[in-house]
Amino acid sequence: MHDAPPDSYKLARALDRVVRRLNASMFRVLPLIDTHRIGPFGGMVIAAIWDLQPCTIQTICTDLGRDNSQMTRLLRKLENKGLIVRHPDPEDGRAQLISLTLLGEEIVKRMHAAIADAVADLSPDLTAAQTRELISLLNTLAEARRMSPSSSGTS
Repeated sequence: MHDAPPDSYKLARALDRVVRRLNASMFRVLPLIDTHRIGPFGGMVIAAIWDLQPCTIQTICTDLGRDNSQMTRLLRKLENKGLIVRHPDPEDGRAQLISLTLLGEEIVKRMHAAIADAVADLSPDLTAAQTRELISLLNTLAEARRMSPSSSGTS
């Protein structure tokens, strides 16, 4: 007989299954909304810019857990496609602020609608109250700070 896995493992497995189902759904609709061929990573970046704008490259990198060189290349591609614009940061002459263009905003709105449809298909039996609670719990999990090794309970 095996010991039951810890709840943290069960949570990770449940999240993995949800993300895989969501990804499968999104990959089916991606060709319909990715009219500018920016791909999944480009979609993640313009969605992050939507939430953060105006923002610096470093802010986007921190938000998405990516490095500057990878982000710089993608931002150049998005700028060449007319989806983002860069302008000087009035508080720091060395930095540039990044914002979406109207075209970039339209693409993000289409992404929002596609994601909403995919999530609705994934969770048809959740009540509005359950959906709000799940959003709250997931936001808490996403915003949690990493525990320092000394506070994790291990030596």
